[in-house]
Amino acid sequence: MTNSENNRTDSQHADDPAASGERSRQAVDSSQQDRLAALGTMTAGFAHEVCSSLTSISALVQVLRRHTWPNEQSTQLEQLEDEVKRSIDIGRYLLDFAGRSSSDVVLADLDDITEQMVTMIRYSHRSKDVRIESIRSRDLPRVCVEVLPVQQAILNILLNAVDAVQECTGEKVVTVRRSACDGWVNVMVVDYGIGMTHNQAGKAFELFYTTKPPGKGTGLGLTISRGLVERQGGTISLNSLPGFGTIAKVSFRECNANE
Repeated sequence: MTNSENNRTDSQHADDPAASGERSRQAVDSSQQDRLAALGTMTAGFAHEVCSSLTSISALVQVLRRHTWPNEQSTQLEQLEDEVKRSIDIGRYLLDFAGRSSSDVVLADLDDITEQMVTMIRYSHRSKDVRIESIRSRDLPRVCVEVLPVQQAILNILLNAVDAVQECTGEKVVTVRRSACDGWVNVMVVDYGIGMTHNQAGKAFELFYTTKPPGKGTGLGLTISRGLVERQGGTISLNSLPGFGTIAKVSFRECNANE
């Protein structure tokens, strides 16, 4: 092939929109991988320090619980101890997330897991003006999952929903439903907030993407939630309309004790 033919071929590749788009996609993927690697290193260090502090707090709470307290304070101390333990578990999970070779998979009740997170959100100051409707389904098929990451994924979605309705001028409502259909067990978190455009919803799971004002969001919650859910064979999706709100859906395949 002559030099002029080579030049024409190179020019054709340079002008090819598909080739250009592929190169752009690869560049973005590479950048995302670099950012994820840096985030992983930072998260491991952060988790280690937080776990150390939480272990000390847990010891102090246990000392306090040795004393006699009125029923309300005793219940609050018990809840505090449970949340400290859960936070320590989250830190440990983050520390070994990348290299974990085995999983503590159990036969779990997705209705119970969801209700635990709903109860936690109701105690949060972020939801003090929000009415959270939890529609339980106690006869759901069981799912085979690691409980901790599922809790965290649902908690992240609930926090997003609570934040979304804060900008509403009327009643602030978040509805949490459970269902089972065609071999899948589902949790749906419905917020009647400001909603998102099709373009925004399409980017919602991208690392560091957020529709919240500066200082209000990190753009990590949904990205992390998708990783936690998909790692266990589940799915997570969003449907949203501006002015009407958003439906976030998390699904896991049902299983039985013999699986």
